[in-house]
Amino acid sequence: MTVVDRPLKPTLAAVAREAGVSAPTVSKVLNGRE
Repeated sequence: MTVVDRPLKPTLAAVAREAGVSAPTVSKVLNGRE
């Protein structure tokens, strides 16, 4: 995947997919509710 293929801002789903976790888990961490 090149930079051109990626959106400028990563989505929760994209971060979750790359990290191997669920989107709600990413949301909890980003919002300090780990």
